[in-house]
Amino acid sequence: MKQLKNITLEISAKAFKDNSVRTMEEVCARMFRQWKNMTDSAERISVLLWISDGSEILEYKGKRNESFEWAYWQGVANVRVKSEMQNGARPTIHQVPWKYIENPPVLTYAWLKKLVKTLKRIGREESGKVVRGGATFDPGPEFAVSEFKYKKHPEICGGNTMGNKSFVTCNTSLHADRGKYAGFPDGIPGGTPFGAFLGKQVKHFVKDMGFDYIWFSNGFGFGLEAWGYKGSLFDGERFMPEKARTISEDILNFWECFARECPNLPIETRGSNFSAGLEICKDGVPIRDIYEKFKPIPPVNSPWAALNDDFGTEIAGWMSHIAELPSNYYQYRFYTHDPWFLNSPWLDRYQREAHDIYMLLGVSRINGEGDVENPSSIAFLTVDDSWGNMPEKVPNEVIPHVLCAYNDRPDRPGIITLVYPFDEYSEVLKNERGEPGKIFAEEWFLKEAINAGLPLNTVISSANFIRLVENGHEHKLAGGAVIMPTSAAKGRLLKAVKSYARKGGNVIFYGTLNGADEELLDLIGAEAVGNEIAGELKCEIKAGLDIARTDAGARKIYHSANISAGGIREVLVPGKNKHFRTKALACVGRGNEKRVIGLVRTRNTSRSGKIIWLRPVNSVKDEWFSPCDAGTFFNAGNLTRYALEEIGIRIAFEKHFFSQKNPMLVITRHKNGFFYSGYCPDTTVRQSFRMPWGAPVFTGMEAEVSDGCGVYQFPKSWHKECRIFMEQKENGIISVREGTALYPAFKRRIKLQGLKKADVTFFPEAGFEQNTEISLGAGYLKGERLKTKLSKTVEGDLIKINKISGNLLISW
Repeated sequence: MKQLKNITLEISAKAFKDNSVRTMEEVCARMFRQWKNMTDSAERISVLLWISDGSEILEYKGKRNESFEWAYWQGVANVRVKSEMQNGARPTIHQVPWKYIENPPVLTYAWLKKLVKTLKRIGREESGKVVRGGATFDPGPEFAVSEFKYKKHPEICGGNTMGNKSFVTCNTSLHADRGKYAGFPDGIPGGTPFGAFLGKQVKHFVKDMGFDYIWFSNGFGFGLEAWGYKGSLFDGERFMPEKARTISEDILNFWECFARECPNLPIETRGSNFSAGLEICKDGVPIRDIYEKFKPIPPVNSPWAALNDDFGTEIAGWMSHIAELPSNYYQYRFYTHDPWFLNSPWLDRYQREAHDIYMLLGVSRINGEGDVENPSSIAFLTVDDSWGNMPEKVPNEVIPHVLCAYNDRPDRPGIITLVYPFDEYSEVLKNERGEPGKIFAEEWFLKEAINAGLPLNTVISSANFIRLVENGHEHKLAGGAVIMPTSAAKGRLLKAVKSYARKGGNVIFYGTLNGADEELLDLIGAEAVGNEIAGELKCEIKAGLDIARTDAGARKIYHSANISAGGIREVLVPGKNKHFRTKALACVGRGNEKRVIGLVRTRNTSRSGKIIWLRPVNSVKDEWFSPCDAGTFFNAGNLTRYALEEIGIRIAFEKHFFSQKNPMLVITRHKNGFFYSGYCPDTTVRQSFRMPWGAPVFTGMEAEVSDGCGVYQFPKSWHKECRIFMEQKENGIISVREGTALYPAFKRRIKLQGLKKADVTFFPEAGFEQNTEISLGAGYLKGERLKTKLSKTVEGDLIKINKISGNLLISW
């Protein structure tokens, strides 16, 4: 396996249940031994220490023997929202925090300095590798009691994420303070920018304690409201682009102040829970400027998948943050334990299922040369739990999945590649007349499409896409489709997209056509010229694939105009661009007003790709952005998956009720094979797949072949190799089993059983294309060897065999 650059082990101070040197050394040694099978795969190890909440940095006076408040609580240490408890009700840890042990030890800065030194020494002894130490700063009220944030300097708390003035915001300044601090021995002058204060404090703290980098937690530096859909520029109903310049300048000023006072210190980031586009449009975050000027490690994937099953936000958000990189480095993070809130996601939230490992490590980016780049660092939050324990079963169970997923990592684009307009989105708020509502609508629609089963796992920035096409390398993205928002489809980007389509690439646009470029309207064949309609609407889905056995499905849809770039105005324009044939995929209406929300256009030449357009119809039912009931209202996120049928890809679900949650999946390309990884919120849902070569048959599984599809019922999580696709008129049961090699000449042998006059397509493993043998018959030692021909296609090298009945043995 290719060696990773870095493995980060995150640990809280709870693991050190007393302040003795003996305990310190025992815990450090246990951690490195438990995770050795993982750290062996990396060039270096980092240890990120969750000691307090960052207040140990803010309060630091340079006195080593001084003690500090630390995170010995379970729950919210600084409760900001008073909630009434009913008579006899047991309080939760969000209402009343609890000490994790009866008498937590007293910790001093001298102890912390000793800990960092001990971690590096023992880590080197156990692993033979360089070990870095990371300090953490969290802006919220959760981890440790903070007198600095909430009593001495509440003016720095401008965020209302967990109650009024509950989060430190980076755009604030401090009141005068006569106290002595490491960076301000004569006190803090009134009006000192928080960035300058934090920078000076961090500079002294990391030097004195021996830390090598700083981690900005929970959205700090990437907006003023890290967890909410509302923000500085969006009140839930109205966007305020006129505020963008001031907010962006304030955020950028924080980074400039911090870097000025604490230069050259590596910064790693958590980011918000949202995509770069949402951070830009609702919070005014100048993310491109932050990347270019200060080069932090980009935000990691959000833990929201574990917390609320929102894989769409996690996947789309992470792809948006890695589309462009400040440096050639990005990090995947897995949520093993929560040391603060009495949950260990691997054991409870994930139910010891590995979907958030396989799906997320199936995500990759494409650089400007057209090469696939995967994360070069993997982090684990955390190695200890809320009781300070380090159960062996967690690393023992998690590590094999992570190693397997990384071994099967992408080496070419997936079947759909997101062209992410990092530059175009960054430009929107430079003009006070910019339209952030369009970005919000597009980003919301994309994450809903992923949650509805769109297998999206590859991203390329718009700048790199333009570079590829203009250099004549668009073939590196061939074999599927690109998907991109309409708001960015103009100028050089639109020209590149049209060139890609003319050369056979399929393109999926999503977004409103209101105010769209005339050249784009001509390409799509629709315009936003009707009166706006919104709210509850009738819908006609002409491309529906899913089936519910006990209900007919929703015949209506709910359009929330506030998060969908206004009401729906789009209509088909007959005869527009006569080089295309146009077909509607979905329409909505009220009374005599009818609008189109999805269409496909096919150019009158066989060599060109198809053009698909989908209008975001985002549906929420209240001010908290709760989703509408899927049994009552059709979820427009399904339309993107339905539209794949137009390019030969079917992914369909069979349920008891339409209100059941959809499975989610990614399809990764590795060594010329297809690796399907998925998550089933509801394991009673059956899944049907078809690709342009036929029904996929997964190695080690049986498929019910029905109407040209492979039909499966999966467990909660799954990760399956597919190298075989087959087509046959007769329905039946097909299986692929791994066999023993038996011959020294072979690495692997797999057996395909149950064929009935089938056409079989096999994708040989890269490097073994010329050494693949295919035999007809049941035995491993004998059979009729078939003459085969290797074909080179844009989707990869393949072997096709027609009209086969019985069994095939494939060896290589």
